[in-house]
Order: sequence, then C-alpha cells, then structure tokens
Amino acid sequence: MTEIKTLQPDEAIELLKKGRTEWNLWVRMNPEHNISFEGVNFPTFIKPVWKSNPTQVIKEINFQEYEFPKGDILFTRANFGDYNVSFSGAKFRAGQVSFEYSIFNGPQINFTGTRFGDSHVIFSGAQFGGRNVSFNDAQFGEGNIIFSRVSIKKGNLSFDDAEFNKSKLSFGAARLGEADITFINATFEKATINFWGAKSEKGNTLFPHAKFKQSPALFDEMEFGDGIVSFVDAEFEDETIRFQRTKFGKGGVSFVGAKFGKGEISFAGAKFGEGDLAFEEAKFGESKIDFIGAEFRGRVIFSDLLSSEKIKQFSFRGASFNKSLELNGNRFSCIPDLTNTKINNQIVLRDSEWEFSYETLKDPQASSKINRLKELAEANKDHSSALMFHAHEMRCKRKHSNKNGAWLIDFLFDKFSNYGQSVATPSWWLFWTYYLSTLIYFKQVHSENSLTEYASFLACALFSASQVFSFLPSTKSVQNRAIQLFTDGSKDAVIPDSIQALAITQNFISVILIFLIILALRNRFRI
Repeated sequence: MTEIKTLQPDEAIELLKKGRTEWNLWVRMNPEHNISFEGVNFPTFIKPVWKSNPTQVIKEINFQEYEFPKGDILFTRANFGDYNVSFSGAKFRAGQVSFEYSIFNGPQINFTGTRFGDSHVIFSGAQFGGRNVSFNDAQFGEGNIIFSRVSIKKGNLSFDDAEFNKSKLSFGAARLGEADITFINATFEKATINFWGAKSEKGNTLFPHAKFKQSPALFDEMEFGDGIVSFVDAEFEDETIRFQRTKFGKGGVSFVGAKFGKGEISFAGAKFGEGDLAFEEAKFGESKIDFIGAEFRGRVIFSDLLSSEKIKQFSFRGASFNKSLELNGNRFSCIPDLTNTKINNQIVLRDSEWEFSYETLKDPQASSKINRLKELAEANKDHSSALMFHAHEMRCKRKHSNKNGAWLIDFLFDKFSNYGQSVATPSWWLFWTYYLSTLIYFKQVHSENSLTEYASFLACALFSASQVFSFLPSTKSVQNRAIQLFTDGSKDAVIPDSIQALAITQNFISVILIFLIILALRNRFRI
C-alpha cells in the first residue's frame, strides 16, 4: 500500500500564495495528497491588501472555490487572526478536514456552498470571535461533523439550506454565547444531530422548515439561554426527537406547524422558562410524546393539533405548570397522562373530542389517568368535560368489573343516556316507546267499541301519552276512559291484564327515560 504524501505547512503556504489557478492545477496533478496548515499563523504570511482609498484595507484569507485532494486537510490549531476567511464553493474529497482548536476572529467566516464530500469535518475546540459564520448551502456527506466544545461569542452561525447526507453532526458541549444558531430549511438525510450539553446564553436557535428524514435529533441536557427556539414547520420522519433534561430560558419555544412521524418525542425532565411552549397546528403520526417530570413557567399550547387521534402516548406525568395548559380543539384516541401533575393555572379542554377505544380503556392505568382529567376539569368549572371524563372513567371501571347486576345497570345507563350527557338518546327511546305502545293498544281495542277506527287510534294515542305523563293530573280522565276503549262497556267490565301489564311497563320505562332527559338537561345547563 502506497503511503499518501503530505504537503507540509511551509510548502502549503507557498502554494497558497500562487493563487487559485496554480493551487487547483497542483491538486489535479496530485489527486491523493495530505495538506497540512497545522499551527500556521496566517496573518504572518497573508498581508493586508490596501485599496486606492488608503483608509480601506482588505484582510482576507481566501480559499474560495479552491479544490482539495483526497486525503487529510489539516488546519489544526491554525490562527486566522482578525482576517475574513472564505472557503465559499471549495471542494473537499474523502478524508479528514480538521479545524480543531483553530482561531477565527475575523468578522466574516464563509463556508457558503462548500462541498465537504464524505470527509470527517472537525471544528472541535475552535474559537469564533467574529460576527458571522456561514455554512449556508454547504453539503456534508457520510462522515463525522464535529463542533464539540466549539466557542462562539456573538453574531450568527448559520447552516441555512445546508444538506447533511448520512452525516453525524455533533455540537456536544459547545459554548454558543450570544450567537444565533440557524438551520433554516436545512435537510438531514439519514443523519444524526447531537447537541448534548451545548450551552447558549442569549442567542436564538432556529430550525424553521428544516427536514429530518430518518434523522434522530438529540438535544439532551442542552441549555438554550434566553433566546427563541424555533422548529416552526419543521418535518420529522419516524425518528427520535429528544430534549431530555434540557433547560430553556425566557424565550419562546415553538413547534407551530411542525410535522412528526412515528418516532418518540421526549422532553422528560426538561425545564422551560417564562416563554410559551407552542405546538399549535402541529401534525402528528403514531407518536409517543413524553413530558414526564418537565417544569413549565410559561404557557403550554397544544391547540388545534392535526391528526391528533394518531398519537399513541401523551404523558405529562409528574410535570408542573405555572401557567395555563391548553389542549383545546383536538381529537384524542389516547388518554393524556396528567397524573401527579401540579397545575397552578387553568387547563383548557374545550372543543376537544375524546374517543377511547376498548384496548385503550383496558390499560390498568387508564382509570387513574381519566380520573385526573376529570379532577382538573372540575377544578376549572368545566362541567361538560368533567361529565364526559366521568363517563369514560365508568366505562373503564366496567371493563375491569364482573358482569353482575351493577354491571348491567351501569351498561344500560351508558347506552340509554351516555351517563347523563345525552338528551337525544333517551328522547328517541321515549318516542318509540310511546309510538309502539300506541300501536299495541290500537290492536287491542274491543271489537264492539262504538268509536270509528280513526277515533279509536287517537284515543289509543292519548292513552299511551297518559302513561308517559302519568304524573300530570289531567291524564286521570284519559285513563278512566280506557275501560270503554278496551272492553264492551258493560258495568262490570275490567281492562284486560295484558293491557294493564303493558301500561305499567310503559309507565315505568317512560318515567326512567324522562328522568334521564331531565338529568341531561340539568348537566348541560349547569352553572
């Protein structure tokens, strides 16, 4: 195996001074070569260029559109001073590109459009003291992209429209100062994103419209400081999104309009500052959402979620809320877990639908979860939601109870009135009880009755109505005329037992159904 030669720092500096054309020609003649600028102090070799105006001076180290051979390209511990640095449009091939512990104090550090190929790109321990560091539109391939322990004081570090294909991006323990970190419209394809232990003070962290395609994003134990954290309209495909034990400052955290697949979304143990956490109109697949033990000092908004019925697990167990929790406008098929939570403000549940399947209610923890939701609804004077959760709680208990007399009564209460919530269901049953009873009475009219067929039907209808509203005094006269309707009218005639049995049965059923209607109306208009 032939050993790859290395262009040493002194030789590399001399080649750089000859300009881009000579450099690229040398690279084409030496397609496999290591190049070392290790420890180079560039201001010593690259002098400022004075313009015609003597007050204007250009300090720039220019690798714009330079090509690099296959091999290790080393800028380890290089010092770029206060010069602008440009690698815009540069092309690297497979190998290692290292800026480890390099110093960039110039106002503009430009890697826009740089093609890193499948190289390992290392900026570990690098220091950026300027205003703007741009990796916009850069392309990273199948390699480690390491910004661990990087130090940035202020300004902007941007990866807008950058592409990461099978890359392993790491900002572990990075110190991001007051800089804004932006990945606007960046694309991650089968990549890994890791910000474990990174720390930001006041800068914003922005990932709007970023696309995570089969790419887990890990922000465990990161400190975001007081800037805004935005994943607005970001897309996550079927992979883990994790912010476990992460600390957020005063800035808002927004996932508004974001799209999630089947992966796990975990904020377990995270601490949020005064800013709002917003997931409004976010779209979820068969996700598992975990905020176990999280602390919220601002509002928590999960309103008007899209495809919320697909969520498989939604847990806030043990979390604490200083301001409101908003879950309105959703359709849940899983039971949000708010057990052991501490809520100091309002929980908003209005306009949400809760459709729990048989399998969901079979969960041993289902009853306690629903009971907690009922408690919170009652505490917020949301009577309709409290009644609805009570109904689900009773169904859940019924799933785990023996089928005895109490089980049957509970089952009938559910089916005939939805546990006192429905006016329509008992009204529907009351009407058909009345109508069918009328038909049966009409069939039993005595053949020697002097009334016409139409008059007999009306009399049966009135008699049936008197059984429905038997508690009204005016129905007594109607009931007294029944003997003329169902007998031959003789002095000793008695209403047949079958008619009396039907009347008693109808009366009993009607009283129960009317009670259920009154109960539902009372629950609906409860203050």
